[in-house]
Amino acid sequence: MTDVTTLTVDIGRQKRDLVELAYQICGINIDALSPEDLSDGLRDLNFMMMETPWSELGFTLPTYGDGDLAEASGLLDKYVPAVIHELAMRRAPAKGKSLSVEAAARVRTTRATLETIIAVVPTFKMRGGVSLGSGRRCYGVHPLYSSNETDTETVVADDDPGDLGG
Repeated sequence: MTDVTTLTVDIGRQKRDLVELAYQICGINIDALSPEDLSDGLRDLNFMMMETPWSELGFTLPTYGDGDLAEASGLLDKYVPAVIHELAMRRAPAKGKSLSVEAAARVRTTRATLETIIAVVPTFKMRGGVSLGSGRRCYGVHPLYSSNETDTETVVADDDPGDLGG
């Protein structure tokens, strides 16, 4: 019998990188940060990642205390911009700073992008015979001429929001 060894691989940037990038967005020199500033940023990051929608991103929460800055975050790279911009928005007032107009706009843009990425596409069942224009798509067969009116089909929302004509 063969023994299977499971190796866990940490993914994502280090939590230190996320905190430092957030401070840079605030306009704070990361060389001037004290260990307390970094631990406060890590604490804010941990609490932020427990909230919705951030809790859905796969962030590695510490098992005890605030965790370690050297730990891998567990975040995929596509989520990092939204996380650091949101953290910057939360940390700036604590350091007596405010985000520039451009940085505030990036916070909104990255948050909207994140919500688009993690959105769940609804699926639902529709009975046969529902007329077109009521959300049903019939490709090649008109619903009035279907052979079995009691059949149901799964309808998935279109991937292309610009396709309003069906």
